[in-house]
Amino acid sequence: MKNKYYYKLNDVTQGLNKLREKGLTRGKETGFPFDNLGISIKPGCTTYLAGAPASGKSEFWLEILINLSCLYGWKHVVFTPETGNVQEIYAELCFKYITKPYFSTVDGCMSEAERVKAEMFISEHFIVVDPKDDTITIKDYYKVVDDIEQEYGITVNTTTIDPFNEVKHELGAGRQDLYIEEILGECRRNARATKRHNCLITHVRDQNLVEKESV
Repeated sequence: MKNKYYYKLNDVTQGLNKLREKGLTRGKETGFPFDNLGISIKPGCTTYLAGAPASGKSEFWLEILINLSCLYGWKHVVFTPETGNVQEIYAELCFKYITKPYFSTVDGCMSEAERVKAEMFISEHFIVVDPKDDTITIKDYYKVVDDIEQEYGITVNTTTIDPFNEVKHELGAGRQDLYIEEILGECRRNARATKRHNCLITHVRDQNLVEKESV
C-alpha cells in the first residue's frame, strides 16, 4: 500500500481526543528558572544554539546536561572538540558536577572524595566522541551514537555536536542554504526516530565590527 502523507481530522480522532484530555506534553525541566520562557528538553526534539565564539554556548548547554542527569538520570553523548581533548572534556564535566576545580594545582579544588564522586557520576551519564584527526559527517556521528547504545546496552537521551562547524560538510556544488536545510532535517528526523534530543551548537559565520567613539 502506498504511504499516506495526508490526513483528515476524522483519521486522527482518537489521538485528538487523547490530546484534548491530556494537553501538550512538556519536556524535562532544565533545572534552571526558565518557566517564564517555556523552555524544556523533550525527547524526539531538537535544540539549536548559535552565538559568537566564547559567548558561553557550550558552558550553558553542558550545565543543562548535568542537570538532566541529576534530575532524571539521562545519559548523553557529546562531541565538543573546542572544549578540549577527551580528558579535558571529562575534567570540565566533573567541575560542573561538583562546582569546584578538578585540577589539584588550583586553589579550592575538589577533594579526592569529591573527585571520585564526580568521576563515578560522569562515567555513568556521559560518553565523549573524539574522532581525533578524522572527519565525520552528521550521519556518521549519529551512527556512532547507535553503536554506543549497542555496545554498552544503554539508552542515550541526548546528543550534542559542538560546534556544528567541526563536522564534515558535503556541500559540493550545491547551495549552502539548501544544504543547511538538509542537515537540520537530518537532525530532526534522527531525534524523532530515536526518541533522543539532538542539539547542534554553532558559531555565527560573520560578526560585524562594533565601533565606539572615545569619550
